[in-house]
Amino acid sequence: MEIDRRTFLFGTAIALAPMPARALGLSGAREELFASTCQLPDGSYGLAVFGLSGGVRFTYRLPARGHDVALSPDRRSAVVFARRPGTFAAAFDLTRQSEPQIFSSPEGRHFYGHGTFSPDGRLLYATENDFDGARGIVGIYDPAAGYRRIGEFFSGGIGPHELVFLSARRLIVANGGVETHPATGRRKLNLSRLDSNLCLIDPAHGEILATFRTPAGSRDLSIRHMGVDANDDIWIGCQSEGPATQTPPLVGRLGKEGDVALFSAPEAVQATMRNYIGDVAVSADGLRVATSAPRGNRILVWDLSGNLIEAAPIPDSCGITASGASTFLATRGDGTLAEIGGRSEAHPGFRWDNHVHTFEPASKV
Repeated sequence: MEIDRRTFLFGTAIALAPMPARALGLSGAREELFASTCQLPDGSYGLAVFGLSGGVRFTYRLPARGHDVALSPDRRSAVVFARRPGTFAAAFDLTRQSEPQIFSSPEGRHFYGHGTFSPDGRLLYATENDFDGARGIVGIYDPAAGYRRIGEFFSGGIGPHELVFLSARRLIVANGGVETHPATGRRKLNLSRLDSNLCLIDPAHGEILATFRTPAGSRDLSIRHMGVDANDDIWIGCQSEGPATQTPPLVGRLGKEGDVALFSAPEAVQATMRNYIGDVAVSADGLRVATSAPRGNRILVWDLSGNLIEAAPIPDSCGITASGASTFLATRGDGTLAEIGGRSEAHPGFRWDNHVHTFEPASKV
């Protein structure tokens, strides 16, 4: 493990103070809140915490567009990562008792928009691009030391995106396989030799324990997002970098046997997905999986055997998360929140970004 003791803290002088909340109460006995990055009504970017029926509780401004949110195990902190190829991350106190902390990827690196806390909350792991070395990195940050970067290890591939912990305290990383460099923005540089994989890693030593790929004949798939079901199987959402005329399966499951099985929707649905899955979520009971297809204006719900059980038509919906025991909440680009098969609520002026997460707050917010 390479140790990097340099700290890149911006300070909080940039506009990161909470915006006024619309203090509306949640209905029901169980308080369930959601967190998502977004574009705010004034055109700036931020993090919003909201309830499905309770409105936006509060927002924080970001220095630029964010991508995903990592929630601490105690649900007291949230870290937002910049959208690729951004270099900032912002840590927020969800109890609103302390000021935000801004930190940065080191020189020669940028964030890929995702991170996760260790199960005990003592460390934060983030996917990063060593862009001159054309390799993926997992950076290690210490929340107790102001999110000082204390180390890194190889992600096992190129273009690491989402990473999650399994119950055995192993880390799995979705390496999308797509090479990019900030000098060329978001341009994809290696599509003729794309090599996406899932890497199982021992985070204590940075040791790669196993590498998994989608079946032969599906190597145009770039694995981006994941969810873990009740069986500890890993569900993946992909985007296809192959010809637009092809409509390959984009959803899969890595089981205990070590093989990735891919699942297709019926042809009429599969063709509408436009080769892109934007997010993956597992229901709170672990028995259903939802995948968003924002370019196809659908949310697809699967059982654990890979059978499609619902294809909900929800326009421009990318973020998807558990809501209640067995259903899901989707966020739309026009500011609407939509519960699959249930109610919806509009938030005029907000534009929800790619991901959303459910949490029960540590204290009243």
